Amino acid sequence: MKRGVIGRIDGGLGRIDSFSLTREEEGVELDAMVDVQRVKRTPNGLDITMGRAAREDVAETESVSLSTGGITVSRDAAVETAHTEFLTVGDEFAAVGSSDGTFAFDLLGDRFGADVSRAAVDLDSFWLDLEDPTPWKVGFYGHDGPVENGVVHGEGVLDDGVFGRAIADLRKNQLGLRVDIRDREYKFLITESGYLELYQPREMAAAGFAEFVADNVLPHTS
Repeated sequence: MKRGVIGRIDGGLGRIDSFSLTREEEGVELDAMVDVQRVKRTPNGLDITMGRAAREDVAETESVSLSTGGITVSRDAAVETAHTEFLTVGDEFAAVGSSDGTFAFDLLGDRFGADVSRAAVDLDSFWLDLEDPTPWKVGFYGHDGPVENGVVHGEGVLDDGVFGRAIADLRKNQLGLRVDIRDREYKFLITESGYLELYQPREMAAAGFAEFVADNVLPHTS
């Protein structure tokens, strides 16, 4: 996993084993499953559980037919299945592959009696806590003027004179940064709503993703 949505854990998940659940919705029996595939301890002492989650939901489908009598629109209920990769790091945080996979937070929380919810990241405190980061993408909002929000690209965008200083003072909803951490170059995108995507190092595995979040992102989440 090199990208994902971070979720904070309020309470404890404890040891996570594979499990399945069944519920009924609109008279339809629906299944959900969490499949634990790997448990690992990193050299830094993080206990990581990795696997996949899937959940069935009832979705309304629409079909249209044309005839000499006109156009007929009908709606039917169908069962759709969403799935995602996930990882958890002890009782510290969880992560899923994308926004579509945040249902796994609910599955884990309901099963183990914890509240697992999407994290909010304070981007200003996060990037100021890094040593000499280079921004290559900045999304901002809340500007009182003709340009209320936007996204700017370019190496060192906040160094661009008056323009860069103005953006630096605005609220940010996404940051693309380059930074050296312990003699390794990291390039990544992080959003205020808890999404992180690591582009470099290219050989980054799930354990490296988890350690990056634990060391650098988690202290700036709520």
